[in-house]
Amino acid sequence: LNHFEKNRKYIVMFRHPYLWINSLKKAKYDIKFDSIDKNVNFKFYRNNNAFVEEFDLTFNNLIEIWNMYYKFYIELLKKHNFDLVFIDYCKLVGSDGFNYTKNKCNNILSIDENTFNNSLNTPAKDHGNPVDKQTAQNKCLNNTKLLDDYEKNIVKTYIDKRLVDYFHIKL
Repeated sequence: LNHFEKNRKYIVMFRHPYLWINSLKKAKYDIKFDSIDKNVNFKFYRNNNAFVEEFDLTFNNLIEIWNMYYKFYIELLKKHNFDLVFIDYCKLVGSDGFNYTKNKCNNILSIDENTFNNSLNTPAKDHGNPVDKQTAQNKCLNNTKLLDDYEKNIVKTYIDKRLVDYFHIKL
């Protein structure tokens, strides 16, 4: 926790697990898997002043990673009282995403709506491509069609129910 500063506002975007898994199936990033339900390897990179350390963590399924990621941020919020706000991806890309995000962030956004919308169409990392807003909205509205029944059952079996309640996720 040493690299986190308490006097900053942290913004964490959360995705419905069906959307997240669908995204990983298109571009796996640093997560290696053949199936969402077994032997998932997550490659971590730690950069300490020009020294890069790599290590892998193995998980039983993709949902364990999703759970771990969001539980970490909720712990920062609850136990360490960090100024942290969660942004719902589907509301971010929704028709009123700018006002939703501005309100969630207590109006700290210092950009106009056009700049905000243009930034959503800019890659955040050096891999992958942003999805156009209409496609993103359609995926949010039809997220149950993104995974097959077997994969949805894996999510329902292994997801931390406290996170489902916390984020008001409908599975």
